[in-house]
Order: sequence, then structure tokens, then C-alpha cells
Amino acid sequence: MFKNVRLLKNNLIAKLNRKLAESGFGGSVIQGQTELCVQHIRKGQVIGEHTVYDKLITEDFVEDVVEALKGNTINTFDDYIYHGSGTSSAGEDETDSELGDEVMSRISGTSETGENDNTYKSVATVVYDDSYAISEHGLFNAETNGVLMDRTVFPDINVQEDDAIQFTFTITFQSGGA
Repeated sequence: MFKNVRLLKNNLIAKLNRKLAESGFGGSVIQGQTELCVQHIRKGQVIGEHTVYDKLITEDFVEDVVEALKGNTINTFDDYIYHGSGTSSAGEDETDSELGDEVMSRISGTSETGENDNTYKSVATVVYDDSYAISEHGLFNAETNGVLMDRTVFPDINVQEDDAIQFTFTITFQSGGA
């Protein structure tokens, strides 16, 4: 119950911050907004859905961006397609480099442009082999290890064997400045 209230509050704050940024009160050269849509699927039917707005991207990902701009990286951004999920409800932190308690293997998602050219989206569906209380998602640039771009915690989704969760991670950038 308290997790859902906290999620609602955080989503409302994120939406307000988006409106302020769109109105020119962002103060940054590049604005970035994230969104994670989580759909619980059982026997081919969506039985639950959560959307979580504007969580943290990691320091490791920001370092990857800077190194790419310098030309000093072997990673490419089109590698950020690997979706992991886990059972930890520990809060997100920009120093996260992995999920708290990852279960199953990471799934390679499909990357696509979102609603406009400034939006990146990756979609993957994980089919579970056992019962878990899934409460975290991460987007990585490798099937194992690799750099974690974003870790998002959400209210538990109690999956059973053969249930699936479709994760849709979206990041939108806006150019401009203060």
C-alpha cells in the first residue's frame, strides 16, 4: 500500500517537473525524461500494468556518454537493449551498477524510435520459469555484466510459472537550454 502511494507521489512530481521543463524552467542544456511501462501477462492477457516516470539513470551510463563523445569507448548506444528483472525493492541510486536481485536471463529487446525522433524505446518480454515477486527492472548494454543505464523499482508483480512481463523502456530528450 505505502509503495503504491509513494509511486503515485513520485509520478505526480515527475509529471510536474516535465511540465516545468517544457515551460522553460529546466535550466539544462539537454532535458531527459524516462518512462517504464510494465505489463503483466498471463495466458496471453494483460492482467496488470504500471507506468513509472523519471527515475534515475546511472553514473556508469553518464560516463559511457561522455567517453563516447570523446571517442574513447568501445560501447555503442545501440547495445542498450538488454532487459533484466529482479525481486529487490531497495531504492534506486545513481551508483547502481546491477539489479539488487536479478532473476532469469536478460532478454534482448527491440529498439525503436518512439513518438518522435528524440525518443528511444526498447521493448522486451520476459517469460518466467517459476513464481517470483518482480519489483525491479534494468536496461543494460550486455547480456551479462555490462553497463546499467537505468534501474527502476515498482510495486511487486507476483508472477507464476509461464507468466510474462513486457517491459517498455522509453527515454526522451529535449534540446534547448535555460
